[in-house]
Amino acid sequence: MKFIVSIFLYVISVGCLFGQEDSNRNELTLKVGLSRTAIKDARISAISQKTWSPKYGLSYRKINDKRISQIDFDFTYANSSNGTLLSVTSLMPKVNYSYLRKTNNGLWLGGFIDHTTLLNFPKTRTSLYNNNMINYLLTASIGPSLSYDRSDLLGVDKLRFRTDAQVPLISYVIQPEYGHPYPNKYLEQDTFSPTREGLAGPLLKSGRVVTLNKFRSLNVSFSFHYLLGDNVELSLNLNSQILYANTTDKSLSMNNYDVLFGASYIH
Repeated sequence: MKFIVSIFLYVISVGCLFGQEDSNRNELTLKVGLSRTAIKDARISAISQKTWSPKYGLSYRKINDKRISQIDFDFTYANSSNGTLLSVTSLMPKVNYSYLRKTNNGLWLGGFIDHTTLLNFPKTRTSLYNNNMINYLLTASIGPSLSYDRSDLLGVDKLRFRTDAQVPLISYVIQPEYGHPYPNKYLEQDTFSPTREGLAGPLLKSGRVVTLNKFRSLNVSFSFHYLLGDNVELSLNLNSQILYANTTDKSLSMNNYDVLFGASYIH
């Protein structure tokens, strides 16, 4: 965990250092759309849970001729069901920070650090999940990032195309085999309360630093942007994430495919 935190502070400090360059474009973007989510969590079921759900995003981007600094927040709330026996409610907040430097021909190269949370709340008409009402995955990752940007698309001055890709190389993954990794006293009957002190530390320390053999995630996006005026830009965003985690011999896989409409304020 300390290793990931150290890298995070390094990336932020580098971004702040280069962020002192004169910036000629700042973008604040709000996105709303739909996500097609498929989750297969061996701690819950061998069957994949699939559903369409709303997705929301917020990003802030600073760009000039030499560099791009960007932070993104997004959130998905999904309800899926396999027949009438099992249903799963999933909460998926995510934050991502990336820093890129321009190379040639519209290509930008750099790195990113992100945090992903997946909370699964299984429900069933039987007593199967009475002792396992939450399954979750917490990750902090760092890796390379690239972006390709092309303006004047199809000969239209105000139309622009961008594609981005990110792959984590090192991740800190918290993936308990069953529910919460409680301290001993929380295993005692009728003593658990999420407001009690002493839970956060053991939970955060229960993770592992892993590489691609235990945690993999590929994030790819395509977006089309149309400039309405000097200060407003509209966009159509197509995103995909393919994630796999297996640090406890109970694997979790998740595929997300998003269609989002965005509106940006440029200043």
